[in-house]
Amino acid sequence: MGDQTIFLISMGVFFIITLINRSLSEKALSKLSNEEKGYLLSAFTQTRKNSLYILVAIVVLYLGFSVADDHYKWLNDYKTSMIIYFILLLFYMVLTQVASQRVLKKLDVAQDYKNTQIKIAFLRSLSIVVLTIGVYTIFR
Repeated sequence: MGDQTIFLISMGVFFIITLINRSLSEKALSKLSNEEKGYLLSAFTQTRKNSLYILVAIVVLYLGFSVADDHYKWLNDYKTSMIIYFILLLFYMVLTQVASQRVLKKLDVAQDYKNTQIKIAFLRSLSIVVLTIGVYTIFR
């Protein structure tokens, strides 16, 4: 199997998992009342703000790695900066999921919804790992 094929398969898996996650999320939300949905939205306001700041920091770090000068030559390698970027994204996803689970634990939300969120987090992490393998394969 060629590098391009592996990359395309990884992109396909990433896209399919994203669609599955969206479907799971919508199905879980549809089982909640409007009051519970509003409660969830207000409970995660600070988490959403913090997530934006963290994502901006990750992008800035990635751009910094991509244009590193000769003194930091090991960072100027696209493969190295790409691997660091995806590791940071995976770390971000784990961190936000842990924070989300802590908030969900405090809330009076159906256990089914909480379990669905755990499944979504696992699938999301899996999709990033698969995408990282595909991108690594194409750049090696």
